[in-house]
Amino acid sequence: MTRHLITQMTAERERAPADNAPTFRASWGEVADGLIVVVALWQALVTRRD
Repeated sequence: MTRHLITQMTAERERAPADNAPTFRASWGEVADGLIVVVALWQALVTRRD
């Protein structure tokens, strides 16, 4: 799922200016910030419920 998210975020950011469409994130820096959230989810601790 995360691989798909990363691919889609970058592809949509590249496609929007080519189509003269608005972008969800204003800059590549903002796209990177969104991807950092994905990494944070990967590294989050998991608490088991017994």
